[in-house]
Amino acid sequence: MLEKLNLFTDSYFRPYKENSHFLEKKAKFLFHLENLYRDLEQEGLEDQVIYQEIMRKVVLGEIPIDLKGLSIDQNKTISYKNKYFQNEYIDNIAFVNANYFKCDLINSSIQQNIISYLTFDKCYFKNVQFNQSTIMQTSFKKNDLVNANLSGCKISDTSFSGSTLANIQLDHSTLSSTTFDNCYMQKISFKNATLINVQFNSSTLSKINCEGAKMDKITFRFLQGERVDLSKVETF
Repeated sequence: MLEKLNLFTDSYFRPYKENSHFLEKKAKFLFHLENLYRDLEQEGLEDQVIYQEIMRKVVLGEIPIDLKGLSIDQNKTISYKNKYFQNEYIDNIAFVNANYFKCDLINSSIQQNIISYLTFDKCYFKNVQFNQSTIMQTSFKKNDLVNANLSGCKISDTSFSGSTLANIQLDHSTLSSTTFDNCYMQKISFKNATLINVQFNSSTLSKINCEGAKMDKITFRFLQGERVDLSKVETF
């Protein structure tokens, strides 16, 4: 198990440039993981259960992770091309500083994950579960996201361009500095979501549910121009 935690730590810090701060922060993170492992081991839990619990705590931010001052190393970008990740919980592939081209993730679960500095180009996300994930600095280009569930997500500095988004759930999500360019958007639910500086450019919007949503005036005007029903929206 300790070797597995080492591998996870290596993969978690892989995207960043190596220097003295990098080594210090990486060692501190691994120290917390190993201590938690020993605590859970003393409770009599099996290794598989312990690993799942540790991953859950990482995603929820219950384990201290200090990435301040670290910068993305573009020389460490991982690329996936024509890969299939169907019907599985994706655990060991890169969701920071990676490029995906024509990859198939249909029916996969990416729940409670941290997704950042990624490019998805012509990928398939039908029925994918993104629930409770953090998505930032990511680009979705010409992707199929039909029936994807992004409820409870935090999405920031992210762009969707030329993508198909139909029957998408974004309930209780927070979107900030996010753009939808030339996208097909039908039956999208923004119920009880918060939208800040979200732009919809040359996109087709149909049957958009914004009941209980909160949004700034810039976002409100974009949706108002598309004749979306905003009667149950709160602006700030």
